[in-house]
Amino acid sequence: MLELLTGGARAFSKMISWVAIGANAVGTLIVLGLVLIVNYDVVARGLFNAPSGAPMKWSSSPWC
Repeated sequence: MLELLTGGARAFSKMISWVAIGANAVGTLIVLGLVLIVNYDVVARGLFNAPSGAPMKWSSSPWC
C-alpha cells in the first residue's frame, strides 16, 4: 500500500514538474517576443526619426 502511495506521489510530482517547465518556456517566449517588439520600435524610431504611431495612452492623464 505504501508503494502505491509513493509511486502516485512520484508521478504527481513529475507531472507538476513538467507543467512548471512548460509554463517557464511559455513565459520566456512571451518575454522574448516583447523584447523583440521594443527593439523593433527603437530601431524604427531611429531609422525614420519619428514615433512608431502608437499614441501615449496616459498623455492626457492629470497625474503626468
